[in-house]
Amino acid sequence: MIYAHSLYTAYIGYELKQKYKIPFICMWHGSSIHTLPFKDKNVFRRTRRILENADMNLFVSDELFETAKKITRNFKGEISYNGIDTNKFRHYNDAERESFRKEKGIAQNEKCVAFVGNCIPVKNVQYLPTLFNHISRQVEKIKFFILGNGNFTELFAESGLDITYANNVNNVEMPKWYNCMDLIVMPSINEGLPMTCLEATACGTPFVGSRVGAIADVVGIENTVEHNDDFNESFASLCVQRLNETTNKTILPERFVLANVVTKEKIIFNTIITHKQ
Repeated sequence: MIYAHSLYTAYIGYELKQKYKIPFICMWHGSSIHTLPFKDKNVFRRTRRILENADMNLFVSDELFETAKKITRNFKGEISYNGIDTNKFRHYNDAERESFRKEKGIAQNEKCVAFVGNCIPVKNVQYLPTLFNHISRQVEKIKFFILGNGNFTELFAESGLDITYANNVNNVEMPKWYNCMDLIVMPSINEGLPMTCLEATACGTPFVGSRVGAIADVVGIENTVEHNDDFNESFASLCVQRLNETTNKTILPERFVLANVVTKEKIIFNTIITHKQ
């Protein structure tokens, strides 16, 4: 069986199924469903072909599942969320947290806000300088961090803000970063199920995001903001509110724990393989 995780590998899976009768599953994560097919007619046709010929299509959010129906309704599909290894991404104790904050030059009385992601338009990065400036005016002793790749220095060049940049952070270091932050922000225009919100939540770090994809399923609808005319102001206000709260640690819902996701997908795999024998 072939298990594909991108539009390109899924099309290879489709071709192999046609030639060799090998069953394949396609996992849809985000832009390959909610953006790319609607920008290019050829991509739309290939996406429809994949959806209709896959033995199973798995979607990381209900929103992506519904978007796929705009392409075709002739497909087999289920929701299968991304999962997090909670042995690696966990809530640190106070001593562990303060040790890493000290290593990064963060004082005990400082609040830390981070954006985790790359510098691409769909992440709504152009809003970050405005957001960070608003927060800095409302919250004393605040530090801002960017954990991602791209032209962030150019983006913040005229903001007057002191930003700490961390590029190419590996998976071993990421739990440390999440644990020493007081808030993670994700004002994206569109998403599927970003790993960032899962990782941050598993580490107990407050998270404010757009009300897109499955973000609200992970962090709660009360920690998301709908995209409308008041989005910028509402998003910034919610961030300030969360930073001013004394106790707001998060808990990852059980359906996003990796072991539970694996159990569900294993049943799907076995069903398809058994059926094809």
